[in-house]
Amino acid sequence: MLHDFYVHVGMVESPSIRENKPPNYATYKDRIMKSVETSSSPIRVQGGIDLALQKVILPQRTISCIVPQLSETGKIPRYEVQKLQQILGGFNPTDQFRIHGEYFDRCTAEFAVQLYGLVYSEGAH
Repeated sequence: MLHDFYVHVGMVESPSIRENKPPNYATYKDRIMKSVETSSSPIRVQGGIDLALQKVILPQRTISCIVPQLSETGKIPRYEVQKLQQILGGFNPTDQFRIHGEYFDRCTAEFAVQLYGLVYSEGAH
C-alpha cells in the first residue's frame, strides 16, 4: 500500500513565517491539497499550523512530532510511534511511503530517517 505523509505542511502559514512565503507557495499548496484528496492513505504529521490539512485529514490519521523549544524537528515520540503503527496496520517493508513537506528546516528529513528506521530495522519498534 502507498502511504502519503504530510510533514508540517502549513508551517509557512504560521504568523512568524507568513511574511516570508516563497512566491510559488500558492502553487505548492494547491498541489499538496490535490495530493491529499487523491491519496488512499494520507497521514498528517503535525507540529505547527496547518489549518487546511486539519479540515481534510481526520484526527485519527494525525500524529504529532516532538517540537522542542527553539528548534524544529520531524521526529515523533514513542507513543506516536505506536499510533502510527496502528494507522499503518503495522510497519510493513513492502508498503510504499511518500513524504511531503515544506522543507523548512530539517523536519521532513528527520521524519524520513526515523520512518526508515521504524519500517526497515528489525526490532527497532
